[in-house]
Amino acid sequence: MEVNEYLTRLPAPTRAKLLALPHCCLAVFRSLGDSERYALLRLVSGPQHVNTLTTLLQQNALLRSNEPPERRLFPALAALDVVVSEANGTMIRVDEAFSKNLKTALASLEPAGTRQNGDVDAAIPASVTAPSQADLIEYTKTCWENMLVPLLNTAFPGRFDRRQKSSISRKMLEVLSSSGLVNENETEVTNQGYHFLLSDIPGQVWSLIQNYIDNMSSGSDKTEAVSFLIFLATLPSGKLVSLSSLSEKEKALLIDWASLGIAMVLDSVSEDEMDVDTTPTTSRRRSSSGASQKKKAATQSATSGFFCPTPLAWQIVSSQREGLAGGTEIGKWKRGIIVESNFMLYAYTDSEILIALLDLFAEVSTRLPNLCIAQITRRSAREAFRRGISATRIIKYLQQNRHSVHLEKQRTAAAAAAARMLDRDAAILMGDDTLLRLEATGSIVGTGGDDAAEDDEDNRVHGLPEQVAEQIQLWEEERSRFQSCEGYMYDDFDNRAQYAAVEKYARDLGVLVWANNEKMAVFVLESAHEAMKAFIRKQASNS
Repeated sequence: MEVNEYLTRLPAPTRAKLLALPHCCLAVFRSLGDSERYALLRLVSGPQHVNTLTTLLQQNALLRSNEPPERRLFPALAALDVVVSEANGTMIRVDEAFSKNLKTALASLEPAGTRQNGDVDAAIPASVTAPSQADLIEYTKTCWENMLVPLLNTAFPGRFDRRQKSSISRKMLEVLSSSGLVNENETEVTNQGYHFLLSDIPGQVWSLIQNYIDNMSSGSDKTEAVSFLIFLATLPSGKLVSLSSLSEKEKALLIDWASLGIAMVLDSVSEDEMDVDTTPTTSRRRSSSGASQKKKAATQSATSGFFCPTPLAWQIVSSQREGLAGGTEIGKWKRGIIVESNFMLYAYTDSEILIALLDLFAEVSTRLPNLCIAQITRRSAREAFRRGISATRIIKYLQQNRHSVHLEKQRTAAAAAAARMLDRDAAILMGDDTLLRLEATGSIVGTGGDDAAEDDEDNRVHGLPEQVAEQIQLWEEERSRFQSCEGYMYDDFDNRAQYAAVEKYARDLGVLVWANNEKMAVFVLESAHEAMKAFIRKQASNS
């Protein structure tokens, strides 16, 4: 979820109500990058000079821009009207109300506990055991897979058990059906639907929740829904919260959103009372009395019990989506996908859902325990393009799910590049061009020489072989290399003068598709056939 972008689209009064809540200000803070967070903390302590912030944000190139300094340095915050410039554009300060609310959220051990509509920190009975992070991740993975089953059943009829739909709330199924992911008859997945399937999980969940909120008729309901979503995201993952602290509208929202995996509801109920059971076998807990404690999606009659957010709730509003708490990732391949330069894919998973996603653009050849071997071919790529999946989406999906070895290499390279950038900026500010000359000659480790040669030899773009990424794009371009149209060809002219007149007439009308002067042949669009016949008859009668 791009919190800042979404808040910018809201009406000013609605946005002001949300930014008056500390946990919403905290979500805006978390959605920023590391350097922007640090600079914002400096602003919270007091106005800062533009040059100081420019150095912190490494925005030297943007000094040539004609935009106001707050929009150059903090485009997202400036769009929310929470940072302004003063003193003829030399100083930048943050809005006092936003600064106060952010301080409140950051200073509190439980920022979400600053809400005023209930006691979030209510006492938890000893009989209620908080689920572990591993249990929450497994629960979220189950919910995520069940969310994709309706779409994958449409893309691959009969491949999955349709009864798995029952684990998704009725309202969320309606949202899934009305989001344009399938056609009106629900017999075919649309281009948007295939794009959705290959998106990252936080993006998938956020798109459904956004449609859910947009379909609300009341503006106040939308405000409360956005506030509640951000509230869930700012709670620590696994923190138990009493349902009694929620309003009735928030309980209704929790009922629907829990089936997406952003929260787990815990309640000690009998099995006959349960509407849905999406609990993985590994995530069961026992109370102190030894009775089985069930985890379920909230029901309409839920007036007591507890819930806790999952790591996915935090990822929806976070700018960092690479991993989840505990070092385990939801919906990811266990160790990632290895992509070789011969287009072979080695995917470490035994999930039917993930293998089905791979089937959208690759041909699976071998299935082993915990390993799937596939290959991207011209035929599989063209089939993906026919479905509306772009080459960019395929490449991005492979990059997002790349093997952990390549991910670690990228992180190391990014850290080294950031360090070099800091040294370079310091040299520019000090007026020392020695570092720049060393960079140009490749004498600095990491900017030239052996390290650069090794990187070039690897020829990988974010963990993906360069030739694989380029070939996928070339296969996509093949579809636009030739264009077909229906029309008529005229090639039996009496003389060259008649041909020249007909060719000029078709060109002037804008219907000429092809002409050959040597063969005296002209091909025009079908819609101009009658006009061309009349013109040729007129030419023949005049000659």
